[in-house]
Amino acid sequence: MNKPPLVVPGITRREIVISVIAALAVLTFIGLGFMKMGDRITANKLTGVIELKTFTAAGEDQVTIGKKGVHARRIEGEYILEVRSGGTVYLVPVEKETYEAKKVGETFTFPNPNP
Repeated sequence: MNKPPLVVPGITRREIVISVIAALAVLTFIGLGFMKMGDRITANKLTGVIELKTFTAAGEDQVTIGKKGVHARRIEGEYILEVRSGGTVYLVPVEKETYEAKKVGETFTFPNPNP
């Protein structure tokens, strides 16, 4: 008594083509998502005119822990630029180099604090 061999229905070429196209579409969308994540956000920036420069002396040591280890640096105080953009005055904290490089009356671009 020979039993006939069990035949499992195979996958047709149409099913293979559809599955490959679907997989490529999903991978394409994932790849585009990763590429767009690296783009800089330009719509989230404001540009205005510097009206006032303020320095508040408050010496402190700032400790930063990162990939390169622990680093400490001395900060003399807080550097703030008052920038008028669209009728609103923003207080923008900046680094010492930016504070010294910019003058009252110049334009300054900074991240929008209320996106």
